[in-house]
Amino acid sequence: GHPHIYAWHHFNMNSADVVTCALMALEKWFDEQLKEGKPIKEAVELLYEKSNSFASAGLLISLGKRFPHLFTDELKPLLFIQDFYICDIHSTMNYFGAGFWPQDGKIINNLRREWSQLPGRKTTLKNICFEWLVANPAFAEALKEVSTAWRQNAEKFPEGSEDRIVLLRWAADFDRSLWKEVTLPDGRSLVM
Repeated sequence: GHPHIYAWHHFNMNSADVVTCALMALEKWFDEQLKEGKPIKEAVELLYEKSNSFASAGLLISLGKRFPHLFTDELKPLLFIQDFYICDIHSTMNYFGAGFWPQDGKIINNLRREWSQLPGRKTTLKNICFEWLVANPAFAEALKEVSTAWRQNAEKFPEGSEDRIVLLRWAADFDRSLWKEVTLPDGRSLVM
């Protein structure tokens, strides 16, 4: 996968316009279903079964950033794939929004701006996971499973190898027991 493919649902990046439009429409449909309290599990499972594109993963992760509870159930499998975090970091860092095109008029440009400013567009999945890890026990449990899986995967690599070290570092990031709460001189608490 490539970060540009991962971000096709945000904006046309080296893809046919119809692909980007279809992904945007699907994300919008998911968003509407969730706002109306309707389940999306069946549709997500269909994507898991039929799609092998990073574009689908990017769309679902973007959705999960706005509806975090999905990562404790329907979207939980995505949390275990380190490549998605890396693509998300790249696509978030390189995301400039949809821009303003005078020929499209005010209504279209306002819709484009709203789309590009949806929650999670400018925050990486990894950073959001850190917030969830500290703030929500359900996420801490899910991320503990991710951490454990990454530790087990690290065991497959030779001692001291870069692959092993990287996986162990990522696993440590999601291990809540390694995070400590400190009190700052001004009395505020900080978890780090």
